[in-house]
Amino acid sequence: IVGITLPSDGAHVLYIWLQDTLGRSNPASTGTTTLFLDRMPPSPPSGLQGIPARTWTNVNNFSEMWINPPDPSGITGAYYRLDRPGNTPTDGVYVPSSQGLTGLVVPGDGKHDLYLWLVDGAGNVSHLNRNVDPQVFWYDGTFPTSTAAVSPAPSATGWYSSTVAVSFSGSDPLVSPTIPASGL
Repeated sequence: IVGITLPSDGAHVLYIWLQDTLGRSNPASTGTTTLFLDRMPPSPPSGLQGIPARTWTNVNNFSEMWINPPDPSGITGAYYRLDRPGNTPTDGVYVPSSQGLTGLVVPGDGKHDLYLWLVDGAGNVSHLNRNVDPQVFWYDGTFPTSTAAVSPAPSATGWYSSTVAVSFSGSDPLVSPTIPASGL
């Protein structure tokens, strides 16, 4: 049988009974099947929550949780990108998870955006149905520097025989010209 058109997405029970060449049929002797149809990609996830979120850390290991939207075939996975949105439905890292991402590693020091879009049980996906958690992961893996200056200079033997002043200074380099590092 060809040309069956379903009116909407969802589960549809199909009843079939046959008629022979003499025109006889028996509706009491039907075959049934359920057709499941889901033609639309999932809506964007909501309630994005990074762990840790918007606080500096020197451990490059992050997680993200979210709330799934309703979808006829259910959510079976997600695509994500760091720092820029995807350009195509599969232009990201795929994870077979419907609740969260773990073990995310950012590419370097700084504040990082997470773009996230979902895949449903029918395989529908659209990078345009994404959500973004802006500047959610703050990573500072660069050690601060410190220096010490001694005054006056030591004698030729390296020993002091009078009061010595030592001044210390430190710096934590900028992540970029517009984003400071975590600070001292």
